[in-house]
Amino acid sequence: MADSVEDPTAEMPVAAPRPPAVAPTPVAPAAPTADRRARAAREPRRWSGLPIAASLALVAFAIVFGVYGPRVVDRGSPSVGTPLWEVVDTVVEHFDRFVSHASFRTADAIDTEAASKAMSELLHQAFTCPDLTGVEFAPIEPQMLRLPGASRSGATIYTRMAKDGLEYLCLAVAPYAEQYTMFSEFGRPELLPMGGAITFDAAPSDRIHASALIWTDGAFLYVAIGSRRTTLPDVTPALAPAMSVDAP
Repeated sequence: MADSVEDPTAEMPVAAPRPPAVAPTPVAPAAPTADRRARAAREPRRWSGLPIAASLALVAFAIVFGVYGPRVVDRGSPSVGTPLWEVVDTVVEHFDRFVSHASFRTADAIDTEAASKAMSELLHQAFTCPDLTGVEFAPIEPQMLRLPGASRSGATIYTRMAKDGLEYLCLAVAPYAEQYTMFSEFGRPELLPMGGAITFDAAPSDRIHASALIWTDGAFLYVAIGSRRTTLPDVTPALAPAMSVDAP
């Protein structure tokens, strides 16, 4: 009997198919947060020069403006003293009203001694009116004039005959106790200097030249206003003795 030939592959187990190889997914390493912070703390900070320069310029401007700039309260309501512009406006108003109703003649003038006596009574203390006869101005009877910042004050009107009619000068006087304030070029309040006159422009007027000459001799405040543009320049040399400090 012939031997049967067996198939050698008949009983061999079939190998299971392998799954396809999958590449491993790369995992990012954890961010070194602590290391970054440490390095940032160790590294020097870099500053921009433009913002720093702008900040310094702003601070410098604020300091300069605070020291030299005008203050808002200076113009409207100074903290100390009565502003001189209030005094000048009062004298201009009085003088303008006088000139508009003036009916005086040179014969109505009185002498300087009589005017000084009348002004002393108004001021309640001895006062000598400036003698302006050298420039042909003679005083008229002094009048009471209430000036701001003064409990006693008055005004003497001087007159002279010009080629085209009468010319007038108003001299207002009040006791001086450093109660009046002027302003510097920076808007700061200052006391009126003694021993010299300052020029003060007042409100415009149709009848008088609204430019005032103001000074103090330490005892009185003087405000002089002329009816014409040339009046004050003409009489200023004659008023010089009254501008000296502690004049009688």
